[in-house]
Amino acid sequence: VGKMEISLIAADEGRKQKQYYFSMPVSKNQYVASKYLFLLLTFWVLLSFASLLQTLCLLQCEKESLQEMILLFDGLLPAMTCGFLLLPAIELPFFIGMGTKRGSQVKTGLLIMVFFLIIVYLFFGDLTILDRINFMAILNYLKNHTALLLVLQVAAPYGVFLLYYLSYRISCVLFRKRGLEND
Repeated sequence: VGKMEISLIAADEGRKQKQYYFSMPVSKNQYVASKYLFLLLTFWVLLSFASLLQTLCLLQCEKESLQEMILLFDGLLPAMTCGFLLLPAIELPFFIGMGTKRGSQVKTGLLIMVFFLIIVYLFFGDLTILDRINFMAILNYLKNHTALLLVLQVAAPYGVFLLYYLSYRISCVLFRKRGLEND
């Protein structure tokens, strides 16, 4: 996912490439919207493919406990896809506003800072929390509380699409400020 945004923006880097695009009847907002739409459609295709694979696995599965787990994962698939869609929503304003080179530097700096905080927590924090994480218990909890699963399935896409739209608006403002400058 991380390489897809960089490749999408890097394909248009350079002054002559952008001048070519803007010689056509395309506004700057439409240009930015095309990037966001491409990523949204890519994630939709991946979600459809994952759902198809889960359906095929469900058809071949003979154990009832595994069938229940696959159905639970199928219910969580839209929420997980929305979680993966958050990454481009956070990264694209950096890449569109600063270019791929500086945007990658900012992204790397932020990741180093996050990993540093994780290392500090591992040295000085409460590590008993790692013993209490049990994914099967989480799946069983969601299996027993279907109302929470329904809320996750319905509310997560709306929240992520709102953040995705806000990211698009921020990218439009940053792109207009940046103009056609060359990295």
